[in-house]
Amino acid sequence: MLNHATNHTQNRYPTFEKTSRMKKTLLLTFILFVIFSCQNGPTQSEFDKLKADLENCSNENAELKNTPENRLLTAQKLENEGKIEQAEKEYRELANKFPKSEQGILAQKFVEKREKEIEKIKKEEERKKQLGFKALKEQNKIEQGDVTLTFSKIQLGKRWYFDRYDDRYFYRDAERGNKHLTATLKIKSKSNEPKLPPIYVYKLENGNLKFISTVSYAFYRWKDYGSYLGNYADYGNDFAHSPTINFSPGVSLSDEDTKNYPIFLMVKKDNCVIRESARFDNPPVSYTTATCDADRIMDVDKASSDYYTIKIFNKQKI
Repeated sequence: MLNHATNHTQNRYPTFEKTSRMKKTLLLTFILFVIFSCQNGPTQSEFDKLKADLENCSNENAELKNTPENRLLTAQKLENEGKIEQAEKEYRELANKFPKSEQGILAQKFVEKREKEIEKIKKEEERKKQLGFKALKEQNKIEQGDVTLTFSKIQLGKRWYFDRYDDRYFYRDAERGNKHLTATLKIKSKSNEPKLPPIYVYKLENGNLKFISTVSYAFYRWKDYGSYLGNYADYGNDFAHSPTINFSPGVSLSDEDTKNYPIFLMVKKDNCVIRESARFDNPPVSYTTATCDADRIMDVDKASSDYYTIKIFNKQKI
């Protein structure tokens, strides 16, 4: 927000209180005159003169309320309230009417800054329009809410590895006609009990992204088999004790989709994935996306504003 500065021209303007008193005096005089005239028969010229004086006083009072100082305060108030278009109008009028005043110079700076911002937005919108989904930028490291996600080893394959312990691991092979999309994911949290953002997969079809599936969160490693079984806690997989946890997210996708369409691995800007504990499950803790809601179809504006693009497969098909 532009800072208010005192203008040495303020002494050139009568105070509002003085003008207000003048207006009240004229108004009272006018009312008394009308009453008196009704009884004694006024001349038209006397009536017109007093009426004109009252109108001039009203106009002068309105004009004095629009001094550079007050115009600037009005514009700043609108800017603080987030009413940028209305604030811009006030700044423009101030800059045009008092271009050499200190307030007018400040207003002109706001106008110029606003024009640059609008031009930048227009250029970005034009770039998106020309490039479409090619304009989405892949990012392997993102910050969402109070967590930072770093992706690596993102790939399509037949086998998904997770829940490692000692020199062993669990895995899941994709069914015929399918592949697993897998990755290594490191999540760093500022909170002891964070909610995580959901990870989704979309395909580009007929000019829009269409939802395919939700990626499942799985832990990368456990301290040992006993902690995996839940016999005792693994603090390495608990944000209350460790600021960083490694995951092995994965999801099954059909060969038809992965061969014929551009595939987008996306993270929604919504921390809705929650941690659940179940004493007799293996493993005893997990992260569920049941409380999350994926957009079923998106245009490029929705995808760029509400999601991070992590990886695009088959870019040549865009």
